[in-house]
Amino acid sequence: MRKNRIFFFGAYEGYREARGRRLEATVPTKFFRDQMVAAVPSYALSLQFLPLPNQPHNATANTGLFVGAATDYREDNHIDLKSDFKISSNSNLALTFTRGRPFQNATSITTVVDPDWTSPLQARNSRGTVSFVIGGSSWTSESRYGANWSNTDRLTCCFNLIDPVNPKEEFAFGRRLGRISTNLGFTTPASEIVILRGPTEVLSEKFSRQLGQHSVKFGAQYSTHCCQRANVEAVGWTYTGVPDLLANIPSNINVSFGQGEYSARLSEWGLFIQDDWRIHPRLTLNLGLRYDFFGHMIATPKDAAGSILVNPDGLNISNMTVGPVRPAKNAYESDAVNFGPRVGFAYNVSGNSKTVVRGGMGVLFSPQIMAALWSGVHALNAPRRVVFSRQDAIKYGLKYPMYNDDFRAIVARQIKDEGITQVFQVINPKIQNPYAFHYTLGIQRELASDLALETSFVGVSGRKFLLNRVPNEPDRFTGIRPNPKFLTNFYLDESQTSTYVSWQTSLRKQYSHNLRSSVHYTWGKALAYGGGGDIGAAYQGDNNSRVQDFYNIAIEKGPGAGDVTHNFVAEWGYDTPRLSSVNNSIVRQLAGTWQVGGVFSAATGEPLGITQTTSAYHQRPDYVGGQNPINDNWKETPNRQYLNLAAFAQVPVIQASGAAARPGTLGWGAVRGPGFWNLNLSLGKNFTIQENVKLQLRADMLNALNKLNLSNITSSINSGTFGQARGTRGPRVIQLNGRLSF
Repeated sequence: MRKNRIFFFGAYEGYREARGRRLEATVPTKFFRDQMVAAVPSYALSLQFLPLPNQPHNATANTGLFVGAATDYREDNHIDLKSDFKISSNSNLALTFTRGRPFQNATSITTVVDPDWTSPLQARNSRGTVSFVIGGSSWTSESRYGANWSNTDRLTCCFNLIDPVNPKEEFAFGRRLGRISTNLGFTTPASEIVILRGPTEVLSEKFSRQLGQHSVKFGAQYSTHCCQRANVEAVGWTYTGVPDLLANIPSNINVSFGQGEYSARLSEWGLFIQDDWRIHPRLTLNLGLRYDFFGHMIATPKDAAGSILVNPDGLNISNMTVGPVRPAKNAYESDAVNFGPRVGFAYNVSGNSKTVVRGGMGVLFSPQIMAALWSGVHALNAPRRVVFSRQDAIKYGLKYPMYNDDFRAIVARQIKDEGITQVFQVINPKIQNPYAFHYTLGIQRELASDLALETSFVGVSGRKFLLNRVPNEPDRFTGIRPNPKFLTNFYLDESQTSTYVSWQTSLRKQYSHNLRSSVHYTWGKALAYGGGGDIGAAYQGDNNSRVQDFYNIAIEKGPGAGDVTHNFVAEWGYDTPRLSSVNNSIVRQLAGTWQVGGVFSAATGEPLGITQTTSAYHQRPDYVGGQNPINDNWKETPNRQYLNLAAFAQVPVIQASGAAARPGTLGWGAVRGPGFWNLNLSLGKNFTIQENVKLQLRADMLNALNKLNLSNITSSINSGTFGQARGTRGPRVIQLNGRLSF
């Protein structure tokens, strides 16, 4: 905009995608539906969401398979704006702003029944930064402020459908149709609304200075997170066995009132100092230390409901009793002692940079994930979620259909008249923040002028990660809780650990000026208690709550979700000559400056979490010893039966509780899914229209060979398709795009 003084950049990207996909589900047959509706006519309210089976099945069977197709839709409108102002010869001001509006409309088995029964998600994301940099010959200072506004609304399938008998709702979303789950292999769709609101703001200052052989950096950062997550679900009813289902005796009732109106805030600040010390022309040391202070979250109510972070003062696991509810402004303690040292080195062995050894280790602390905390925000007399057992259902006469509005009065009486403590979760009041110990040692070697090898050992050890487990579950044989006066969903503490070790090797080759290739291989192993290496308990990434026995976490240690033992990638690219010596411009434009490339990838399978449906939060089946859990000829079987059914057995279920008699013997991740290989190809062409106007056309072919990579192994032993590969990693996809630069 002004030469050498003011620069402005703007870009718009938009996409619209409609993609067909296969739908399938185990559904009740007409024979069994008639039995259900004859026994409990109101079951028809939930059964209306499921189609009848359309695959061959026994006419008197309880369930059959439905297979169909539907189309998912996605779109986004994304804007990037950037401006730089050169204020003086040694200072610069930069402004950036991005805005996105991703939307998706996901289909499910319900869409076959009614095209309007889809699950839309609308996100509204905006991010802005202001950065000021000033410096001299031996120093630099950067001041930065950034804000990220992220709002999301998600609605599942049939949440808008209301009780047809009494549609008047006393509270917001108080009479939405509920879900029926069974251990017979079928479930009706969940119905919920999720609302996320709130910006994250960061203010930081970094200063660096060169002092002889030392390059010193130090700085500070302050961050704050806000504001609200609301999640209301229709009542979920779980039935164990046909007799209880037909008698309308639920083994588990999940009632989610939501969290009400509130504003939550969480902040942290940190300091760091770092020194890159060149102690020898061939050796550089990196030394650093960081300190972090993590505050505790405070939730402030915004209406008369009085929603706060409700947290009792500790859980006594020996008798499942809790202390009084802590003050709203101090629901758990801040974490003030977090020092993270780090050290690294780079050693140029020969002095000519042909062989370089690098290594280092360091500790990195992380803030708590907001979602894991603000799930505990609710009113004192209306917990976000309440779970009733089979014995509770018998005691209070709880039968389908009942709605959130109906349960509010029951919960209020439990709290007031029976003295029952009702909270969504108990957070360890002295909870500490997670940290990870990173370590690496590697070597880079120039084998020839056009060939380079890099190999390294990389490891991460995660400690004090959040773990969700369910306390005070009903006794497996009696169905009575150890402490009948205490109802909660989760105990949240920092018991989870994770370990990841890997050996990573890359070989890069430049064959000519226009032809290059590289190969990469990683051997890795991830172990964890909670399923993954993330810090967000069940609220982020690949974590899951897989603890069968509250008192025995150690037995759950196994492969982390996403653990891949062997991963291989080979890539290559070739740029055809420009043909500058060819006089004919048409031939030069058509035949020159093509870009061809490809990526081949192959990996072994990821661990499977094989489960058994009961009233317990998590249950796994037994492994039958002496059996190979995977069929050798599974790809040739009619239903692509990957798992050997004879290798697994359900643990007997106790009717009084609806739970299995004991934890299953099968370890989480003891069996792995199938591996895969894939080839992607790309072809591009550059056209020079004028000296300063260029056009690029490009075609990308994903899964170019249309390789059938089977996946989606049904992991519930209760399903009629248990152990079968019910999906693929995707067919061939061709993407065409163009880019005009001027």
